[in-house]
Amino acid sequence: MDQYVGAIGHYSSPGRADAVKKLWERPVFEDILVSALRYLGGQHRPLHIIDIGAGAGEGFSLLSGAVERAIPSKPFTYTGIDASRAMLDLAAAQMDSEVGATELVHADMIHYDFSSCPADLYMSTGAPYSELTERQLCTCLTRQFHAIERSSSPSVVIVDVYGTNCLAWLPVAAPRRTYTMSFFLDTKSPPTREMRFYVPSDLGRIFHKALTAQAWRRLDALKFYDRSIFSSRHTTTGLYNADLPPLRTILNEILGGHGTHRLVEALHIPFKASSALERLQQRDKRSAVLLEQLIRRWNRRVQRHNSPPYSPLLHALHDLNSTSGRKSVGVGHYLTMAAFFKGVH
Repeated sequence: MDQYVGAIGHYSSPGRADAVKKLWERPVFEDILVSALRYLGGQHRPLHIIDIGAGAGEGFSLLSGAVERAIPSKPFTYTGIDASRAMLDLAAAQMDSEVGATELVHADMIHYDFSSCPADLYMSTGAPYSELTERQLCTCLTRQFHAIERSSSPSVVIVDVYGTNCLAWLPVAAPRRTYTMSFFLDTKSPPTREMRFYVPSDLGRIFHKALTAQAWRRLDALKFYDRSIFSSRHTTTGLYNADLPPLRTILNEILGGHGTHRLVEALHIPFKASSALERLQQRDKRSAVLLEQLIRRWNRRVQRHNSPPYSPLLHALHDLNSTSGRKSVGVGHYLTMAAFFKGVH
């Protein structure tokens, strides 16, 4: 049964591409893609990209923009794989196939034969890997590493999952739990799944367990990114953290030019909304410290820029909405890992 059939209304809704998504979130992931593409850009042939869990084709849209920024006019071929035929049909209707040679494949990522046509970039966005068990994720990554072994060119693997300690669901934070996508538009029955949530150490452990010996020798760098720390769509519903203000809703209003002093004041995160930090402190001190620091900095900036014009406020808050490198600890709605593999001469 295709469990995403009932979600087509959400993925095709114009409201899904709100101001936060377009101005705050897409550029962050596009920057990750730009870094990957520049690492791969020395190839004289078209790049081959596989989008794993391609869904409605958002990754293709992000990729197209990133290619123009990183390696303008560079030709590429794109293969999007997904287990939902309904989502692939929607992707086919929404994608601009003139931007590159595209193929959409109805397949389960766990069993997909990546070695049949090795890629330069194995990408994912929207946390498709969180639907897998740890064992399934390990299997899927190992299949990609076997494919990398068959190629002498540099390769990049981008793994996108949900962060364990996102503020929007911190009161119910757990490595594995039932997750309801309550923010879905135009559906009375949003998808509910058993999902896995990650911090970098756990994701890195699985990654290294999946590594083949040859891929390990070619590993050049491993980078982590927290994305959408404060702008999670779950802040619009308060399903998991009812004490948190509807941050995304307020940010959309201000980004849309409708900012007021009252709206800006509503961005302040009350102390009780971060009370779950006490429990987090006991099980993950590093994440608790970083998240508390970010909340305090967020509130200080809201207080400092609480009168028009609001562009300085938006700029100041935008910088707090993502982290990279050592600062990434799994406190974003998304946790993204990028693995860079050297070519063989």
